[in-house]
Amino acid sequence: MRLVQWCNEQANTWENALNPKRRRQWAAALAAERATEESGNDPPTAADLEPRLLQFALIQFEAERQTLVQAFDWAAETQQWQASVALAANLAPFFQLRGYWGDWVSTHQQAIIAARQADDPRGEGQSLNNLGNVYKSQGKWSEAIECYEQSLQIKRAIGDVHGEGQSLNNLGVVYELQKHLDQATALWQEALTKLHPDSPEHATVTQRLQAATPAPPPSHGKTGSCFWVFSCFSAGI
Repeated sequence: MRLVQWCNEQANTWENALNPKRRRQWAAALAAERATEESGNDPPTAADLEPRLLQFALIQFEAERQTLVQAFDWAAETQQWQASVALAANLAPFFQLRGYWGDWVSTHQQAIIAARQADDPRGEGQSLNNLGNVYKSQGKWSEAIECYEQSLQIKRAIGDVHGEGQSLNNLGVVYELQKHLDQATALWQEALTKLHPDSPEHATVTQRLQAATPAPPPSHGKTGSCFWVFSCFSAGI
């Protein structure tokens, strides 16, 4: 049990360094601390510390990868359900960055079972969303869609509005990858109504919608305007 707890704590710390927003916050806090301690020297800035934190986390994850996976398996075998769910979530970003698909799939399939055993719908929804991410990365569209739709259903049931937006965004990406742009656009438009306006996900979805929406041609007086209206009508925009 102590090993599982230690692994969860370490993985959570390293996972914070893989998340761009939290890494920036961590780097800023460290830079402020160094500035106080090394007032007479030239302390590193937050911009200096950010890549170091990322590199440190990747090195630590890589060095402890087998131990972390073994700890996860042990937690699942000994029915430490909540620890299993938390550890899988902390490992997901590293598995994604390094392309450890097998570890990603196996841990999250077990995490879904663990979340159900723990009566943890939020953890189940997150685990399903993460499993959908690995299937999406592997090009397994139907499996990814199934996971995202199940995740979306759970998040709606528990009132996780921002989580709904995340699943809708991910569904949209899968449809975009399959060249179903109309379906992708509709999902992203719905996602924008769910995501926190100041969240990175909201900004990402906004960019995707802008990229998916054709820009009007340069105006050339009334003739140009009429041509644009006619083009939009013909295209069903």
